[in-house]
Amino acid sequence: MGSTPTILARPATPRVSLALMVALAIGFLAGGALPACAAAVAGAVLTWRFGPLIGGIAFGALAAVDIMADPMLIHPMPTKMLVWVVGLMFVGLAAGMIARRDSARAAAAAEEEPDPRPRPSRSAETPLRSARVTGEHKRLKSNPEIPRLVLPAQPPRDRVAGGELPELVLPTSEIAIRGLEHDVVQRFLRDVRDALGADEVALWELDEDTDEVRPYACAVATPETLSIQTKPGVDSLVHAAAVSGVGSNYDNELNYFYAVAAGAEGRFHGALGLYADDRQSFNRDRARQSMRGFTDRLAEILNLLLDGRETRRLRGKVEEATEAIESIQKQREMSALRAEICRRALRLTSGSRAAFITWDAEGNVGSVDHVEPAGITAASVAPTSLAGMACQGPNFKVGRENFTHGTTPLFLTGEKFARPGSAIGAGLHKDGQVVGAIVVIGDQPGQVGSVELNTLIPMARVAYAAWMAVSQLERAQGQAVRDGLTGLHNRRAFDERMSQIMAESDRFGQQTSLILVDVDRFKSINDTYGHAAGDEVLKQLAKTLLAGVRDMDFVARYGGEEVAILQPQTPGKWAYQAADRLRVAVENMKVVFEGKQIPVTASFGVACHPDNVFGQENLFKAADEALYMAKNGGRNCVMMHESSTSKTKS
Repeated sequence: MGSTPTILARPATPRVSLALMVALAIGFLAGGALPACAAAVAGAVLTWRFGPLIGGIAFGALAAVDIMADPMLIHPMPTKMLVWVVGLMFVGLAAGMIARRDSARAAAAAEEEPDPRPRPSRSAETPLRSARVTGEHKRLKSNPEIPRLVLPAQPPRDRVAGGELPELVLPTSEIAIRGLEHDVVQRFLRDVRDALGADEVALWELDEDTDEVRPYACAVATPETLSIQTKPGVDSLVHAAAVSGVGSNYDNELNYFYAVAAGAEGRFHGALGLYADDRQSFNRDRARQSMRGFTDRLAEILNLLLDGRETRRLRGKVEEATEAIESIQKQREMSALRAEICRRALRLTSGSRAAFITWDAEGNVGSVDHVEPAGITAASVAPTSLAGMACQGPNFKVGRENFTHGTTPLFLTGEKFARPGSAIGAGLHKDGQVVGAIVVIGDQPGQVGSVELNTLIPMARVAYAAWMAVSQLERAQGQAVRDGLTGLHNRRAFDERMSQIMAESDRFGQQTSLILVDVDRFKSINDTYGHAAGDEVLKQLAKTLLAGVRDMDFVARYGGEEVAILQPQTPGKWAYQAADRLRVAVENMKVVFEGKQIPVTASFGVACHPDNVFGQENLFKAADEALYMAKNGGRNCVMMHESSTSKTKS
């Protein structure tokens, strides 16, 4: 009945003794046959210990032996003797059944009473019955020790009014909290194992990026050491359960494995599985009926843990999000907007790096236009990469809390930098039109995930509106700051850009070079071929100069046939070399107007701040002086300003 009966159990002892004494007394009064009385006592004891069926068979066998051993009882058997033997059998059986019932009641009462002695419980330190959960198919002698979260010692808690206990102060570190979450799940798995009598119960997580399953927590083993041998393999069974709902091994195996889906897509998604070493002795029907209820309870626990994680991460983010929206909306220049979006994304998500992606929907390709902080070198974005998926519908979002084991590239296949631990991306889109995406990278798995993605999406909507506004503003400004003939920036744009570059140069201690270009004998070209031919020369000159400079350089038509080229972060000797390459390119231009080829050359003057001149005004003056020297030196040459007399701060 769940525990071994004992003759000393209370309150069975008086009743058992009384029943046996009555049986003996009847035996003596009826005939005084000691063997038959002994058979009755043996039958009563066997009935009490093993049940009425065993007791009745034993009594009948012993009574038959006694009768056959005494010829006086057989030839002939008196009716009185027959009635006596049958009655004695029923008395013995009744005595045994009374003792069996009272022993069961005594055992149940003992279980309900508190026992001051420590009771052994089945825990992680209890050896398994399983012999097949190792790769070598050997019996486990002991289980690996499960790492447990060690909390700081807490003072004794006293009950307060109303029976409530004071709140337990838990560690606030994210690592400690993650350990506590794992411990909660592990304790639940142990309860499931004990309730079903299984040898192991484990929770697997499905990686949506690689479509692989990995152990998340186990009742006995650790996720790293868990090894279960089944046919088909346990990974395929768990994957089938996570995708289709149920997975189980073959019926002809000696062991038993059964898994059901746990969690849901978008949050924790995986499967809960149990393992028993002995299929025949394990109650499979009860396990299958109970597993769905256990997975529902596990889903509630996981949702509570994830909700708590989201609450902790979102705490204090409202003000940060408000500041991010205001700061992004204030930007009026595209490069500054990209940088501010990345900085605000990092502060909002606590990621390690953020990248701004510009996406070309027609070409189905993108580019990495800004990374904050620097450390990742990437130019193009493939549509099959994580960043590319964030730029494509219908969701325009992607998140990988564990990006370490996947094969999907972050930006482009064959990336040289180390693979991040986690990554999320949110597209800048509206009504199906996408202009780019924000990608946030975490160095560690779980550093950024669904919680951070949900906070990033609203900021991406604001960033889209800001991007469109700045683009329209730049297009409008471009019409006012561009030269109508050549398409180069005009003098106004040059003055503004030079002020910005010089300020950055002074702030960061960088070098800035200026190249001035002037077409040789341009008046003669106009007089010989006409002003229309002169315009064609200027157009070809602009194309040649733009093709020969870097993206970061700034080219403007300063006036007439004179062009200015600003080169930030460039020493004077590099600017001189660039100017000489441009001189050769201009000399090799083929300008044909009305069937006539026009020979064109140009003179170049170069100056560098702060190498040989200091300040914005002095820089332009020095470059102009160098250009004058080139004109007087024979034209079609490059002159570098070397004088130190102009090194006075303007």
